[in-house]
Amino acid sequence: MTDRLFSHVVVLLNPASAAGAAWRRWRAVAPLAARLLPGFEVIESSAPGDLRLAAAAEAGRGRATLLLAAGGDGTSHEVLNGLIDAGDTAAAMGWLPIGSGNDLARSVGVPLDARKALHWYRRPVISRIDAGTIRYRVEGRPAGRAFGNSFTVGLSTDTLELVRHGRRFGGLSYLGATLQALARQAPLDLELEIDGVRRSVPAARLLSVTNGASFGAGMRVTPGARLDDGRLDLVWIAGISRAATLMVFPRIYWGGHLTHPAVHSDRLERLVIHGDGIRAFEVDGELIPVTGPIELGIRPGALRIARGRPDYI
Repeated sequence: MTDRLFSHVVVLLNPASAAGAAWRRWRAVAPLAARLLPGFEVIESSAPGDLRLAAAAEAGRGRATLLLAAGGDGTSHEVLNGLIDAGDTAAAMGWLPIGSGNDLARSVGVPLDARKALHWYRRPVISRIDAGTIRYRVEGRPAGRAFGNSFTVGLSTDTLELVRHGRRFGGLSYLGATLQALARQAPLDLELEIDGVRRSVPAARLLSVTNGASFGAGMRVTPGARLDDGRLDLVWIAGISRAATLMVFPRIYWGGHLTHPAVHSDRLERLVIHGDGIRAFEVDGELIPVTGPIELGIRPGALRIARGRPDYI
């Protein structure tokens, strides 16, 4: 067991993550998990939303449980929403990064090698990180959810549609899909309310709001972001041509985009986005349909997590 901090360990597995590769990766590390985390349980999802419900149910049992999100960013998104749904409990979230993306796990500091991650959780410590919140409407009905890592609109949603529909672009899949999406993108005219201050953003190519430092499998969109500072980090790219965007976008991989004059940034607690052209947004790697304005906020320290000790890998 994990150094007696937790009485139970539950692996919340999305076997379909990374186009099914998560299942193979889990089978490869399951014997090590049995040795390092004896007595763990596995809950597999069969449909979207399963792991959110399972995480809420496990957290609601009142046990000191480590909930390991085994998959990628979408799996992480479901598990953290389930944990927040359950309220203040003795459960905590961890990550077994066997999917694609893994951006929140990366920001937390989890080793992206699944075997090292399992060792990391043998001596966990508890901490808390912030959670972003989103309120929006779908076909006139109010909806909401939390997020751990990122929210984006614009070029990212077109890119994600290409990735989700099975297009593969090799190791730089998000960059490859972005280049194709850019060729057909119509920029968005946005009206923002940033902590109550209105600002017009015409011809926006991309707008992102992040809690962590990266999105798109390691693209350093907000390299200075912190998960526990009670603020969200806003970046937008606007007012430039496709060709100019093509020159800026690859610089996000190392954070070099922030010095470009078409790139703007801010830090905030509340953001309202208005834009008639917005049909969907991306949150933690998931594509969500939307109608009407979108309101984002922050819940400081809302997510109870387990971190390992780097010297124990």
